[in-house]
Amino acid sequence: MAVGLRLRGQRKLHWHDEDAPRRKHLVDAVAELSALHLVVVRVDQHARPERRRRLCLAELLVQLQARGVEQLYLEGREAKQNTRDRDLIGKLRAQRRLDGQLRMDHQPGPTNPLLWIPDIVAGAVGADLTGEPSYLDRIRHLTTIIII
Repeated sequence: MAVGLRLRGQRKLHWHDEDAPRRKHLVDAVAELSALHLVVVRVDQHARPERRRRLCLAELLVQLQARGVEQLYLEGREAKQNTRDRDLIGKLRAQRRLDGQLRMDHQPGPTNPLLWIPDIVAGAVGADLTGEPSYLDRIRHLTTIIII
């Protein structure tokens, strides 16, 4: 699905690089998948982006484990950031919020088209939160949003 959606010259899909008609096309493609989407959002204008991401990732990990997920793939970032993600799992296990079943791996975005789907879903949720619901409306029935 996702590989065929990439335009000539694109290494990967990224919501912020697309115009409105392309975004609609991408969301329509995601709507055709029989997949459920879980999105965790932290609305806090005063927190740094990395702190918001870490809080969202912690909640996402707990929610995924509660749903029986055993393997999570995230788009890789800088090595130091990836290490912080892995350290977070250790902290959550030490706090007994996670058991040892959930595994997390990082992969480069261009090598795994399945990583583009969460970017599209997150873009649709972000658009909805800023007053443009049309994208999320197409996948709302497949999407659970948790605001922390």
